[in-house]
Amino acid sequence: MDWSPLRRSKRKCMHTIGNHKIATIYDDKLRPRGREILSDVKWKTIDVVRLGYEEEPSSPIILITVNINDVNEDISQGAVDKIHELMVEFGLPDVHAEIKTGRLFEQAGNKQENYDQNIHYPLELCRVPKLGVGISSDGSNRVGSLCLFLKINGSNYAMTCQHVATSSGMCTQTDAKNAIFQPAKQDLEQRKYLLNKWMRINQSYCDAIEAKKSKSTEAGSTSISKGQIRVSELQDEIKELVPRKSAIKSMISEAHFGTLEYAPGIAKHATTNARRDWAVIRLSDDRFETLPPNILPCTHFFDRERHMVWDLCIEQEYGYDLLYGEPGLTAPLPLEELNATLGGLRASKEQDYESPRVFKHGRTSGWTIGALNEIRSGCRFGDGCETTEYCVVNIPTLNYFSYQGDSGACILDTNCNIVGMLHSGNGENVPYGAEITYFTPMEWIIQDIKDSFKTEDVVIERHIQEAL
Repeated sequence: MDWSPLRRSKRKCMHTIGNHKIATIYDDKLRPRGREILSDVKWKTIDVVRLGYEEEPSSPIILITVNINDVNEDISQGAVDKIHELMVEFGLPDVHAEIKTGRLFEQAGNKQENYDQNIHYPLELCRVPKLGVGISSDGSNRVGSLCLFLKINGSNYAMTCQHVATSSGMCTQTDAKNAIFQPAKQDLEQRKYLLNKWMRINQSYCDAIEAKKSKSTEAGSTSISKGQIRVSELQDEIKELVPRKSAIKSMISEAHFGTLEYAPGIAKHATTNARRDWAVIRLSDDRFETLPPNILPCTHFFDRERHMVWDLCIEQEYGYDLLYGEPGLTAPLPLEELNATLGGLRASKEQDYESPRVFKHGRTSGWTIGALNEIRSGCRFGDGCETTEYCVVNIPTLNYFSYQGDSGACILDTNCNIVGMLHSGNGENVPYGAEITYFTPMEWIIQDIKDSFKTEDVVIERHIQEAL
């Protein structure tokens, strides 16, 4: 192993599995055998990705995440060796296994994290919200993201994750009428706190300058200092902040978004083997006369991200909207198309293949870009059930795809098709973002809603963009 100072200074990066033979055989032949080998390991996730140092070739890895308190070195090393033997058996000698410590966590948060949505969209002005803004439930300290609006049997609803809409894993009759708030009460309280703090800071500065002015007057000086000019400016700023503070106070009492209508209970879906974690919210008739449009806020990417968006989307129908406009949802991406992209069929045929890029706007991290991994991950949540989840891998040098508070965010492809809804993440330092993000395909969720409500009348209205 190379322990040179140059190697130690480089950062290890994770990539999607991409164009590799393992993508074509993993589900049918390797996944069950791998889980059997890991039966004595208390794993949280099993991800198939590439790992490598920056600007160096990356190697395919079966990456197993284990809680730091559950690591048994002897059992772990034995499992790693057996997995490599399994890979050799199937003609994949370059694929190794690695165990790391970390956590599998829901991506709901309980405080304002890195991205301040209020800078771009003041909360007091968001009566008709755009997708990805923060929402919360009465009686819960967790905050998540608004996924989308939809109609069920002609009535107006919104969607997010169940663990955002209620703190209960099983939705009871009491939970089913939980009040849902948008903006999230925690975000409003945080905004109110920051406004009060800024007004106090400004006022304390003004008081200090006025005290200095009084001393100067007593000493016989009548000149106007720069500080006194600044006092006038700050007093004007305080006057401007007062109505915003009043608007926030009013919004706290008017933030009722709707009531939790139905959530199926967080569990493994019997057919898809994925995590069942969605909730529909009956919109408040007092606040919404009609169903709001499925529009996301204006994008705000850094330069490196903007160049990537340009290269990915400029020839697409909605490319300019992802760069300069307010993108609107088109339709759920058909599962058949998603699986054809990720199942290794396309990857095995294209030499210059690149993993599909996806976008999302979430309450905590705003707009981010990630890469769809070609192999679904194994996840073992707190209840012990083992699920199989679609996942997004961070793109090196860009912001992490998701942070806590982004649960419920809608994931889009370059055509603004709805790929799925974000629900969980995997990482070692939870507040600093997920190393891998997990989501449920939207087609599965819509079918689950139809089955739960015993109706075919479930509609996600497509937003028609105005002509430029």
